[in-house]
Amino acid sequence: MAAVLTDISREEDMPCRYGGEEFIVVLPETGSEGAIRYAERLRDRMREEEPFQSKKITVSGGISTFPHSATEPARLLESADAAMYKAKFSGKDRIISAD
Repeated sequence: MAAVLTDISREEDMPCRYGGEEFIVVLPETGSEGAIRYAERLRDRMREEEPFQSKKITVSGGISTFPHSATEPARLLESADAAMYKAKFSGKDRIISAD
């Protein structure tokens, strides 16, 4: 996953591991639509990678943007987390925006 994140990210993007299976990607100067396109590219690429393909592992994500979702870093994280859990609990393998 880290190799794919590095490959699809711009120089100014900041992919970070956040938890056991969770990653955060800070996408400066990127709105909700651009972030969704990025996340969909990530999902598409991960479908092609082992073991994601053979074990049918999916990628669910939540998008949060400044200032639409929140204006404070902690609140941005909370809204992205809530959107990610909404994606997981509504069928997985999808991206949902908090906006």
